[in-house]
Amino acid sequence: MKKNIRININGIIFNIDEDAYQRLNTYLEQLRAHFAKQEGGNEIVDDIEIRIAELLNEKTQQQNQIVTLEDVEEVIKVMGTPSEMQGDETGEQKKTFFNRPKRLFRDPDSRIIGGVGGGMGAYFNTDPLWFRLAFVLSFFVVGPLAYIVFWIAVPMARTTAEKLEMKGEKVNIDNIEKSVKDELKDVSENLHNYANKAKESFNQNRGNFKKTGATAANGLEEILRFTLKFGGVILGILLLFTGLSLATSLLTLLFLPDITHLFIEDLPMTFHAPTFVEMFFNPGLPSTFTILGLIVVLGIPILGLLVLSVRMIFGPRIKTGSFGSSALLIWFVAVFATAASVMFTAKDFKREESVREEVATLPVSDEPLIFRIKQNTWIPDEYDDTKYIFNEVPEKMTGTRNDFRGIPEFSFMHTKDTINTIEIISSSHGKNSREAKMLAEKIGYAFKAENNLIEFDPFFTIPERSMFRAQDIRVRIILSQGTKFIVDDYLDDISYPWYLRDERTYIVTEGKIKEFGKE
Repeated sequence: MKKNIRININGIIFNIDEDAYQRLNTYLEQLRAHFAKQEGGNEIVDDIEIRIAELLNEKTQQQNQIVTLEDVEEVIKVMGTPSEMQGDETGEQKKTFFNRPKRLFRDPDSRIIGGVGGGMGAYFNTDPLWFRLAFVLSFFVVGPLAYIVFWIAVPMARTTAEKLEMKGEKVNIDNIEKSVKDELKDVSENLHNYANKAKESFNQNRGNFKKTGATAANGLEEILRFTLKFGGVILGILLLFTGLSLATSLLTLLFLPDITHLFIEDLPMTFHAPTFVEMFFNPGLPSTFTILGLIVVLGIPILGLLVLSVRMIFGPRIKTGSFGSSALLIWFVAVFATAASVMFTAKDFKREESVREEVATLPVSDEPLIFRIKQNTWIPDEYDDTKYIFNEVPEKMTGTRNDFRGIPEFSFMHTKDTINTIEIISSSHGKNSREAKMLAEKIGYAFKAENNLIEFDPFFTIPERSMFRAQDIRVRIILSQGTKFIVDDYLDDISYPWYLRDERTYIVTEGKIKEFGKE
């Protein structure tokens, strides 16, 4: 029985048996010893390891097996050994299953933009210039699009092995060594040429360097000044659009509540800011000061953003005087006043109390009970997405606020009793338990039951001049075993269980609510 070993080569994990591991490790040690004293020896060994990882990965993917001694030997035949590098490659080495055809890569060593032309030139063994001319000549047809597609789809030849495959050369030790040494030689020659040219240029122009340096510094200063000015104008335009958008949103929130609700999806209320503030804060001057405070707190930063954007666009010739310090002082006063008003009002939400009332007993019969929302009244389109409505509504009810409506919550429950009942649970917040309970008792809500038809009001209301303190109504419909019922299309979206659907018959059975006629 052989022991398997888990190894990592170039970031790829392999399972390899012990004999294969010993052979591969010996082979890599031989390579390191052979290239240890050569220039670029570490780069050569690294590229060889990358190629070995690719070959082993192909082999294990094809046959889904552990790397064996035979796999390692075949890889060594492809790559060659240090002792074989002095001689010719045998025919047997050329006929292994690891041989690959030429592959298309982007050439990093011959690129102007993305290396597409250089890679195509290497693949077709042609001067890359022709491909670049083709892309340029087709610029107004498909040239840019085709270049971008090739750029995205074709990988860059980053490793030495990929560069050899791009040229159609065999990826073995000999070619990897040659390629790495050629690259090092090119880099060395380029550095040497650049150094000689720089030295010659310095000797020829030594007398003019000082003058040229000053001119270059002035030029760079002008370029930097222009860049900063141009960037400031662009940023100012962006800030101007941002400020105008925020100002428009604030004005829309204050004066066009219906449009605001259309743009703010999933907002749990139809919202008119002055009405909400008037109901949330104490009426009279406190409510008025709170509205003004909120306008100042939100409006001054927007105004400051607009002033800053105009100055960035038109420069320092736009004078603002003491606007900054005055606006900041007013803003701090508004923040303090608004925060004090909010903290004072928050005390009215300290406690929550609820009142439970059993208000009706429903008939028990073989006919299904029909539950629906009263239709002869105003119902908004966003009824199932809304909780509270702070706005004037078309319907006027004597003794209740015409600028507030709340949507009740419904739940269908089962009981072991033999009667069907409806419970109304009213709740509210207050600064103490007594006040919270009093507010809960004043919530107005009604429904009508005639035979098997039970019709609920779509809204609950609060008395005139009452304040909003998160009042709520929960309707519990408690049904006995065997009771069948139907809900309408308004009720199914605001009821629990959430799976209830209109025009379907449901039945209470086995302690559960199920669709009638289905298992």
